[in-house]
Amino acid sequence: MPSLRQEVLSGRESPITDVPEMLTRLPFGIAPIDETRKKLGLESVARTSRFPRGGIAVNDVSGSYDALAQAYAERFFSELEDKPLDRALLDAFAAEVRGKGRIADLGCGPGHVARYLHQRAVDVLGIDLSPTTVRVARRLSPDLAFETGSMMELELGDGCLAGIVAFYAIVNLTPDEVRRAFSEMRRVLRPGAPLLLSFHLGDERRHFDELLGIKIALDFYFFPRPFVEQALEEAGLLLEMWLERRPYPTEHPSTRVYLIARPASG
Repeated sequence: MPSLRQEVLSGRESPITDVPEMLTRLPFGIAPIDETRKKLGLESVARTSRFPRGGIAVNDVSGSYDALAQAYAERFFSELEDKPLDRALLDAFAAEVRGKGRIADLGCGPGHVARYLHQRAVDVLGIDLSPTTVRVARRLSPDLAFETGSMMELELGDGCLAGIVAFYAIVNLTPDEVRRAFSEMRRVLRPGAPLLLSFHLGDERRHFDELLGIKIALDFYFFPRPFVEQALEEAGLLLEMWLERRPYPTEHPSTRVYLIARPASG
């Protein structure tokens, strides 16, 4: 069997066919994290603090992901194979938006979510802040559209999108930046169009100087539910669904949140 690195470098498709029968059968809650942290080798590289915090370390999001682009793709491009809930939610999202116009995959990374949706006949545009990451995504999925851009200043017209998917796209944003990003999402979404968002649940900031063996300067934010609900409401997005799950064995040991929100239709 080829390695993940070989699959990514060759751009080979990894078909994903199995879908869970019922989302409610999947386990949710918080799992023990110590053993998982050891497996991922995170103890020595993360510095943790409650958020918000003054005097934070440098957070070079674009530069860090430029440096991480190839290694990140090698690690995560095929991750949906092992994430049944993510696939089920994306399938439901695709069924709703298919044929209704273009959607955006914000913080698209190497483009694996965008490609999954494309394979389900969704017209999708991937947008990422990192130019090197966008180049990797274009190489891995040359038949898809990818652009460099910031979710806080989207170069898109008002009400032009039939949907947005943003899996872990806000994890490197400060709380103020999250509010700006939500306002931009609201601006570009059509009335009633879905936003499918995921992030880490918590109330802290963790700074990483190294990830996947590469030197970086990157903050990761964990957000509490009251903050996210308020930020969505302030942006004019109505929360429709909130779902939590424990981490899979290969993931960072944090509780994951998936939500669906929509602009008010009136």
